[in-house]
Amino acid sequence: MGAADPSREAADDAYRLRVAEVVAELARERGLSKATAAEICLRSGVPRADFDRLFPEKEAAVRHAFAAAFDSLFDPVQEAVVTAPSWLKGLADALDALLKAAAEHPRLAELCLFYSLGAPEDSAGHDYTAAVAAISALVHAAREHAEADGRETIAVPAVAEEFLAHGILSRAAHIAEHDGQATTPGRRGDLLMLVLMTFYGTADAARMCREVEA
Repeated sequence: MGAADPSREAADDAYRLRVAEVVAELARERGLSKATAAEICLRSGVPRADFDRLFPEKEAAVRHAFAAAFDSLFDPVQEAVVTAPSWLKGLADALDALLKAAAEHPRLAELCLFYSLGAPEDSAGHDYTAAVAAISALVHAAREHAEADGRETIAVPAVAEEFLAHGILSRAAHIAEHDGQATTPGRRGDLLMLVLMTFYGTADAARMCREVEA
């Protein structure tokens, strides 16, 4: 087998991304059930021969689009956590990364956060439920560190992380729905405060927010 052609791989990656974007646009405009491979090719500019080579059927393209949509939101979140110097900075940077990703790729964000609910089979593992689980795991760090600091978190319900995740994702969805426009609700400062005050209380949460903003 010959060596891979970097230029071909780059072109294929671009085709895959454009297909995902068009699938997201079609989901928003009129639903995926009415979309066809021919329409996706026409709108994306991907030659039909290349589409068929990359995706054996329209459903494969749709599944790819949901995976790409999820990754567009949560790869930056994961990177922010891994590269941060502390858990607190990681939490703050991850919230920033999520909202920025929703602003930069609003249609893909909508595909994951809205339209996955209507396509449970095609979006499995890359859907809103998976998004809630990812953000719940992110904010769980606050509970873990509060407990390590000797905080009494037993009064905080076990489902607190999930409720916080729904709130955080609703902010990302709001940004996507408004085409990534910078709005006051788009700031992550109040989200960080909400997470921290749940496990640390208002006074300490405010102090921690000041520290991370310094």
